[in-house]
Amino acid sequence: MSDTRRVLCYYRMSPDGSRMVFGGRARFTQIDPTVSAPILHRYMTDRFPQLRGVKLTHAWTGNVAFTLDALPHMGECDGLHYCLGCNGSGVAMMTYLGCQTARKIARAANYACSFDTEAFPDHPLYSGNPWFLPVVGGYYRLRDSLDRLLA
Repeated sequence: MSDTRRVLCYYRMSPDGSRMVFGGRARFTQIDPTVSAPILHRYMTDRFPQLRGVKLTHAWTGNVAFTLDALPHMGECDGLHYCLGCNGSGVAMMTYLGCQTARKIARAANYACSFDTEAFPDHPLYSGNPWFLPVVGGYYRLRDSLDRLLA
């Protein structure tokens, strides 16, 4: 599951049902898990107050693949199949896209997936350095706050 905020959180139960796997965007810059864990713990207890006092056992960080059109994409380039760009919803979306990509590789797909496109959107001013993410993140946090205030 994930929430509907612009700066979203996502969560699911572990396969054995004994733990909750909880994630989200703690910061829009590279940070250490020792910094992100307390922030995500606060997000978790905001959503699930009954978990206050429960200790975290694991924390990790990583990059999120955002696309310029805010949509996931799958395709093939020089014989390499890919599915990426889930824009923070990868926990839910990658299961679907992975299945669709596997069906395509096995030539078992009998219909086109709407995320399978010829062109991957690009922008001439973006060189791979996401310098703008803190600004975008601040804007998204502001919009989320305004939405809650006005609701």
